[in-house]
Amino acid sequence: MRTFLSVVLLAFAQLTSAATTQPSTAASSGLGYDFGPSDEVLTMPRGELSDGLRNKMIPLLIEYPKGDRPCPVIIFSHGAGSAGNAYVNLLQFWASHGYVVIAPTHAESQSLQDPSMQSFRGSMNDETVTSSNWGDRVRDLTTIIEELNNLQEFYPTLKDRIDIAHVGVSGHAYGAYTAQLVGGATVKLNSNSPAQSLRDKRVQAVLLLDGQGPDVQGLTKESWKDFNIPLMSITGNDLGLRGRGADWKLRPILLSPAGDKYGAAIAGANHFSFSGRFAGQMPANGKVLPSSKAYEGVKVLSLAFWDAYLKHDEKAKKYLHSDTIEKASENMVKLQSR
Repeated sequence: MRTFLSVVLLAFAQLTSAATTQPSTAASSGLGYDFGPSDEVLTMPRGELSDGLRNKMIPLLIEYPKGDRPCPVIIFSHGAGSAGNAYVNLLQFWASHGYVVIAPTHAESQSLQDPSMQSFRGSMNDETVTSSNWGDRVRDLTTIIEELNNLQEFYPTLKDRIDIAHVGVSGHAYGAYTAQLVGGATVKLNSNSPAQSLRDKRVQAVLLLDGQGPDVQGLTKESWKDFNIPLMSITGNDLGLRGRGADWKLRPILLSPAGDKYGAAIAGANHFSFSGRFAGQMPANGKVLPSSKAYEGVKVLSLAFWDAYLKHDEKAKKYLHSDTIEKASENMVKLQSR
């Protein structure tokens, strides 16, 4: 029997006065996807979940739309050394369109190691991580999934807000690696060991942001052969581990069973384009930065994917199978499906 996993309420007053993001009236992305007006977003910045099996606390950032309806949940894993709150722009965007978004801060985060790094937005080299580290990260995500009902009980503002039957997992860089493992990609710890699966069958869809292909960190060409749930991988044109580019990062789409698989390469996107940190920044000449344009592509593709597979919206699925975003972006976004 599992050790009971408790949720700790750090400061109830903070929940009742949670920060909010005002709704937008914009109904179209400009990239051909009509996502309707956004909801006001409420933020729970300092939630915490206790895992009794590991005797550890998992810090949580939770973004959710104002209202009383249950919403699908997205669990997001940050890049190596970063933190859950480093991606707040993207997470709030998802929340504003009808999702409860939960972002843990993993133990190797620089913000946990050094309080002066609370605003840290960088990423360490993903090859510095250890096998025990990735196992710990996976356990963070599965613990959250296990405790979704308890989160609603311990945090009154989340009561009846989480649709636990519709769960998606996403991550950026090393967080994408974590998300892949939770979604069903297998790993070999060494050449003589059997492939190991850490899949959580409650996950219904996986979104990778600047993720990995085979032949690193225990991933092989066989890692995705049984990856039968919807999968989207979005990347840019910067180089990944060991100098590998976009084609390598999109290999999971080609190495997994066909059906509900999507790969997108966005020109101008780099490793830091996925958080939205630099969105809206304008250089002296007044032109929109390529990274800002790329971030718009990330927002639209990711939301259409979640809508298609966590809300079962047929219009979203039709959009993903069309060439609409390629035309609207003037071929800045290249989207493939299989």
